[in-house]
Amino acid sequence: MKGGKFENIAIVRLSSIGDVIFAMPALTLLRQSFPHSKITWIVEDRAADLLANHPLLDEVIIMPRRSWKKMRAEGASLLAVWKAMRRFGREIRERKFDLAIDFQGNIKSGLVTRATGAVTKLGFAQGDTKEPNWLFTTTRLALNGEIMHRMERDIRLLGLIGIAPTFLWPPFQFQPNDKVIVDQFVRDLPNGGPLIVLNPGTSSWFKSKRWDPEYYASIADYFVLSRQARVIINWGPDEIEVVDKILNAAKHRIHRAPDLKNMRQVGYLMSQADLVVGSDTGPVHLAAAQRKKTVILFGPYDPRFYYPFEHKERALFMNLACSPCRYRDCPDVDCMRLISPVRVAQVCDAALDNQPLPEPNLKPNKGAPT
Repeated sequence: MKGGKFENIAIVRLSSIGDVIFAMPALTLLRQSFPHSKITWIVEDRAADLLANHPLLDEVIIMPRRSWKKMRAEGASLLAVWKAMRRFGREIRERKFDLAIDFQGNIKSGLVTRATGAVTKLGFAQGDTKEPNWLFTTTRLALNGEIMHRMERDIRLLGLIGIAPTFLWPPFQFQPNDKVIVDQFVRDLPNGGPLIVLNPGTSSWFKSKRWDPEYYASIADYFVLSRQARVIINWGPDEIEVVDKILNAAKHRIHRAPDLKNMRQVGYLMSQADLVVGSDTGPVHLAAAQRKKTVILFGPYDPRFYYPFEHKERALFMNLACSPCRYRDCPDVDCMRLISPVRVAQVCDAALDNQPLPEPNLKPNKGAPT
């Protein structure tokens, strides 16, 4: 259906933090195309922080997945959890959406998309979703195996309703209470060169994306010596041990970021950086989406989907025989281990100095993951 007039639009991108960020340019384009429509984003609680008070959204509906898991952990029956989910579905349907856009493409997002009750439900075609998500949509985009960045893919989905695929960087708006802790922390740093943020952590369920703490210490020392840089380590829950290993291994002074309480505060810290270095994870993608100089270290996942947009040369990837994969507990993690600190330092120097690098070969030996 092209050229339709939609007054009440639901975006369905439930998780993860990085994928929510990748869908934000599509939101920007959608708002430009429908300036007077009501746009609501349905998102899981763990990824909702970034959308609070977003200037282009009228409403954020939080799917309380954590609450449902907590109910089960505390002994609630499956029936009780199912009833809670049904109530959530009814609350969505009561909004009377006329358009729903499923950027996620799995069973979970498909069920939420169906719950909107929208007549027009956009999604991806069979073969382009992880699960039979296509059963829950009415108008589908076939990618036919084409490889593209997640931001481009999400924008292209809007072409199903006649929106030309124009890339627009998403806006980020931080509130004063998000800024104050970061501003105070940065003011208290000693004077020096560029502000470099290292993000060594990843989701606890995918630790095979992590780079060696001693490698982080090595590049931190390099930048303190070569540029008198102020090096900050960003961290999240359950990552203190990793941060301590870096601090203990470093020979020069680096700084632990304050205890940031939400992703908006993390985003504001990233906005202050001259360079951000880290693995394929939400905070690093948040820096890249704010057009900060970002170097991302890719291990298991296919970098062609997630590289720093417009800067493929800042994606480091070893392209081993087993790449890419979704193996969360790899005993060797050679794909991360073989990314050398020397190579990372070279790419970071080029980014800081605005020097060009040749476009890397990011095509994995195994091809795109399913």
